[in-house]
Amino acid sequence: MRFQKLDLLEEKTLTDLVQQHPNDLTRKRAQSILLSKDKFEAPHIARLLEVRTRTIYSWFDRFERMGFLGLLVENSGKTAKLSVIKAQQQEKILKWIDKGESLERIAYLFSKTYKLDISTYMIRTWIKKNQIEWKRITKYHKNKLEIE
Repeated sequence: MRFQKLDLLEEKTLTDLVQQHPNDLTRKRAQSILLSKDKFEAPHIARLLEVRTRTIYSWFDRFERMGFLGLLVENSGKTAKLSVIKAQQQEKILKWIDKGESLERIAYLFSKTYKLDISTYMIRTWIKKNQIEWKRITKYHKNKLEIE
């Protein structure tokens, strides 16, 4: 059995994290530390938070090793952000959309043209943000368009 020992300031900070942090996983991690302080065992905490017991011990280790920073969720940042797409690149994306290219194809073409990886999710988000009308063209529709 492993329980966390917290001083008053740490307990207050964790309570604030649980109540106010925008990230659900960070709130769960903070909650697990508070429950451990209240003598809840790791398997019971795991059931309450719907995670594996090993995950709870991992969160405890991170908290002991890194403090509050160990509870925060890291961002992988493997793809470009919307803000780095320049106006010229946006125009190119619009041309590909007008041609009826799929999101996967647009991401591929963008990667080859600008040596910058973007995800299909990011393209879709950009389309919605800019209120661009875009319809997915299926193979059925594509064949039908070619016949007409």
